[in-house]
Amino acid sequence: MKLLAIETSSDVCGIALLKENKVIFYREETLNREHAEKLPEFCKELISKINLKLITLNGVAISIGPGSFTGLRIGLSFAKGLAFSANIPLLPISTLLSITESSQIKDNEVITISHSHKNIVYFQKFRKKNNRWEGIEKPVSIEWEKLSSKLCNYNNIVHYQCGNLIDDLALKSNVVEVVPSAVSIGQAASIRYQDIAISDYSHLEPDYITSFKIG
Repeated sequence: MKLLAIETSSDVCGIALLKENKVIFYREETLNREHAEKLPEFCKELISKINLKLITLNGVAISIGPGSFTGLRIGLSFAKGLAFSANIPLLPISTLLSITESSQIKDNEVITISHSHKNIVYFQKFRKKNNRWEGIEKPVSIEWEKLSSKLCNYNNIVHYQCGNLIDDLALKSNVVEVVPSAVSIGQAASIRYQDIAISDYSHLEPDYITSFKIG
């Protein structure tokens, strides 16, 4: 199986090519609102270096959210274009799931947190089943003050960009920070291919969790 994977849910912009769940190529940068310019460049570089034909792919994996409103729309639109041009499936992967799977946590339960904006974070609980992580609750957005008082109840915490908030709590939990990556998106999609591959993705939208508001 060969998948192209894209990550644009945060300030990380990345693209990766995986074959049988092994990384063949990847290119990632931390950017400030340059995803729309850089993502096509990264893809062109990949296709040129690997001499990749899109029709040889089994699908395009994409970080579906939660995350940056603009980043998610850019990534999904680009992924749809690639998948449509080659008539191949799209594989949407939760950003929180992908960083959970990259955490290398050995226990069977974890909570994962990602910073949204101001004092708002995204939050989801995961449990390991058949050696892979599954969400046991739907992801939510929550004010940090409402979540922080509960964190002492969890043994394992995975997060992105919440270090300063967590450090202030002096928790005894196992805390791991994981940066979103196209590689982890591709690896999560590879082991779930049969369950998540979508051929009719014209109405697929990013998982924003909360409604987007201007201002």
